[in-house]
Amino acid sequence: MVLVAILVDIHTFTHVIHSLQMATQQCLFVPLSAGGEVRLVQRKLSKALGLWAAAYMEQSCRDWVVMYLFCQMSLSLSSLQMLPVLAGYPPRLACDGPVTRQQELAADDELKRSPGAHRFAWQIMEHAETLSDTIPSPWLPVAVFYAGLVIWRCSVLKLDSSTTGHGSRKVLLLFIEELRRMPWPCCTTMVLTLEALMN
Repeated sequence: MVLVAILVDIHTFTHVIHSLQMATQQCLFVPLSAGGEVRLVQRKLSKALGLWAAAYMEQSCRDWVVMYLFCQMSLSLSSLQMLPVLAGYPPRLACDGPVTRQQELAADDELKRSPGAHRFAWQIMEHAETLSDTIPSPWLPVAVFYAGLVIWRCSVLKLDSSTTGHGSRKVLLLFIEELRRMPWPCCTTMVLTLEALMN
């Protein structure tokens, strides 16, 4: 349950503090600037994840390892929540509004500077495959879908395949097949979204 609390903090951080930093371009060295606060919160959340891993990783089931990797991926890529919008994933609230071109460029720039996100995306996929014989946890399709979106966006940006692991969008088939095996209702829409991204 600790990981769920950390993920909630990461989610709040990415929606509030990180969004503030993107809206205001200030000097990084000004006290209490948005950029300074972002770095401070990222360090604290990273430390919390490190403490959890040191205390519980060895005895955790694979479901919790996937949750840990999803937390790491979310923290390493603060603009992760924009990827479903860029991918055309339909379940959105009308009040969310579209992503502006400036936000899209900022998200792409962050992805280029965050090789950790690619690594965590592939690790999520590896651990999700090992869970295919059991009923998956509710967060597993979300983690696999977001991991697929990270890999998709890397291929769109034509990031170096030595950094991302693969350069072709056909690798999305791995994520699609994994989502098809899961019984959760949201998986159908996730599969359709990833299939559309392959074309």
